Amino acid sequence: CWGTTQADADRFLQEIGLVAEQEGTAATWRLVLPDPPVPELRGVESNLTLTVPPGVTAATSNRHGPTTIAGIAGGTTVRSRHGAVTVRGLAGRLAISNGHGAVRAERVAGGTIENEHGSVYAGVVEGDLTVRNRHGSVTVDTLSGDLEVNNEHGDVDL
Repeated sequence: CWGTTQADADRFLQEIGLVAEQEGTAATWRLVLPDPPVPELRGVESNLTLTVPPGVTAATSNRHGPTTIAGIAGGTTVRSRHGAVTVRGLAGRLAISNGHGAVRAERVAGGTIENEHGSVYAGVVEGDLTVRNRHGSVTVDTLSGDLEVNNEHGDVDL
């Protein structure tokens, strides 16, 4: 957290929180910022690492920053804007929706990748894969299932 002065940053840091909520078997974590935004607050950076049991499904939503997910056996859904997405070692179906950042998927079970304004790389895919991309290249390496690629304004390398 940073502000106009160190005192501003320290004060705002006290107002920022991480809230965990559970509903049934689903758990949600979210970063809570002061509302309304305070002009002296110049920026907030957060890094969150979660370790989950291997069989769970995961759904993430992120704005402004990278997302990395690894080693999840259940299905994985990623929604991201303004940051790179990296997923690897996923045994369940994958669904990625991203904008303004590159997507890299390695050692995944197949699924769908949608991206705009960034490249897509998929390597060692053990299943069917659908890629829809705009304004960036698409590279697919080592696929064991069916492939569908729709790319606008970028190269495709298979």
